[in-house]
Amino acid sequence: MTPQEIIAQEATRAGLTAADLIGARRIKRIVRARHRAMWRCRHELGMGLQEIANAFNRKDHTTVLHAIRKIDLGQEYIEAQREKSYRSMGKSL
Repeated sequence: MTPQEIIAQEATRAGLTAADLIGARRIKRIVRARHRAMWRCRHELGMGLQEIANAFNRKDHTTVLHAIRKIDLGQEYIEAQREKSYRSMGKSL
């Protein structure tokens, strides 16, 4: 798999184009898909932050770092909510 394939998959999933994800627009729907694609590039392809930034036409690796952290925090929140829900039902994970 390549970064371009991940970008295309996430764009399609969000009803966007690959150009939307690589572009500079900051509409919420585009940003979320872009962040998911950056996260996948990091975790599925093992790419470095600057490599990912380059694939998305970004100047700075900190943009990618922010995106990855945002996705990670969202997943942690979902896991915490799931665990809380199980505990309220008297179950454990």
